[in-house]
Amino acid sequence: FYPLPTCPAWSVTGYCSKCPGAACFWCVECHCRFCPGCAARYHHPGLYSEHHSLEPIKKQKEQRLAALLLSNFLVVGTILYLLSSVKVGRDYLFSMDMCPVISKATTLATRVDAKVFYYYKADLARYCNME
Repeated sequence: FYPLPTCPAWSVTGYCSKCPGAACFWCVECHCRFCPGCAARYHHPGLYSEHHSLEPIKKQKEQRLAALLLSNFLVVGTILYLLSSVKVGRDYLFSMDMCPVISKATTLATRVDAKVFYYYKADLARYCNME
């Protein structure tokens, strides 16, 4: 599964690293959050940190978390669907059709469009041999 994102310090607390002001910038090299005043003071031209990359902090964390959770649920749902719908019969070792997952994919492809099945028939047979 996809790992949950680790939250940097500035996403949990919205305060500047140098003062109690609200943070608006993140310095990639310093690994600190800055308010506009502190960003100007600590990255003023002539200082050693004048060429650091200051990035504005964006407030769009909910969308990325929702997409992450949705993709995890999609993976888990697909696995649960395959485990619940693929049945291995008693003649599994003796029959010529020994790829239950690929046969499920072929029936799904023929339900969507028969031309899709015929287009990918050779690839599906190759994956059936791997299964």
